[in-house]
Amino acid sequence: MSLLIRPAAPDDHDALLSQFLGLNRYEHAISDDRRTDHQGALESLEGAWRNIAAKGGSALVVELDGRVVGHLFLLFEEDDVFIRDDVRSYGYISSLFIQEAMRGSGVGKALMVEAERIAAARGVHRLMLYVLAENPNAQRFYADAGFAPHGLEMMKPIADKT
Repeated sequence: MSLLIRPAAPDDHDALLSQFLGLNRYEHAISDDRRTDHQGALESLEGAWRNIAAKGGSALVVELDGRVVGHLFLLFEEDDVFIRDDVRSYGYISSLFIQEAMRGSGVGKALMVEAERIAAARGVHRLMLYVLAENPNAQRFYADAGFAPHGLEMMKPIADKT
């Protein structure tokens, strides 16, 4: 098994598009709010590329025997001014996807290690991410990678009263 983590390239477009579609569909089954059409995946990928460009981020793919089997998009952000200057900057994992057949094989862990390496090289001392509350598999994966809850984002659906 030959594993390679590298920056995403234009030739990876089709693989990334397929993975964004897979991620949208996977999360839709949990949250019932994701776009599951091809156009939705295309717009998600284009938006992710815009964020990478705007926030000086990194788009990584992982290849197994020459085939792209996953990706990680890492952005660099700053907290609000009420956060101390020395910890204000952070890396934000905006997208992580591993093909289902490769989950549990260490591919995701390898991507996370590379994201940490990139963040540390930029002088950033913390990574953050968002995970759906109803996705215990992802929560376990991130906990195993050393992540712990930092805050709690809450949501309340508003019924249409018209």
